[in-house]
Amino acid sequence: MRMKDVFLSFRGRLLRSTFWAYSLATWIVFIFLFVGFERVFGHASTLLLYPPLLIVLVALITKRLHDRNKRGAWILVVLIPIAGPILLVTELGFLRGSAGPNRYGRDPSEFYPDYQVVK
Repeated sequence: MRMKDVFLSFRGRLLRSTFWAYSLATWIVFIFLFVGFERVFGHASTLLLYPPLLIVLVALITKRLHDRNKRGAWILVVLIPIAGPILLVTELGFLRGSAGPNRYGRDPSEFYPDYQVVK
C-alpha cells in the first residue's frame, strides 16, 4: 500500500501493528509540526494543522475498522461518554482483524506471507 493510500484513502484494511506504527508516526510528525508552527508563526497558526491531522487519523481508523469488518461510521462510537473511547481503542488496537477477505478487501496478513498472526 502506497503512503498516499495509507494516510489519505478511506478504503482497504490495516493490520493492528501497521495501525499502531502509522498512528505513532503521525503523532510524532504532527507534534514536531505543531511546535515548529507555534514557535515560528504563533499559537493561532497551529489551527491550520488540525484539519490534515483529523483527515489522516480518520483514514487510519477507518481502515482499521474495515479490518475488523466494521463500517467507518463506527468511529462515532467515540461520542459515547467514557465507554465510547475505551471501546474504540479496544477495537482498533487490541482485537485481531477478521480472518480472510471481507467486504472491505483481502486480509492484509495475506500480503506478508512471513507475518505471524497472533491468535
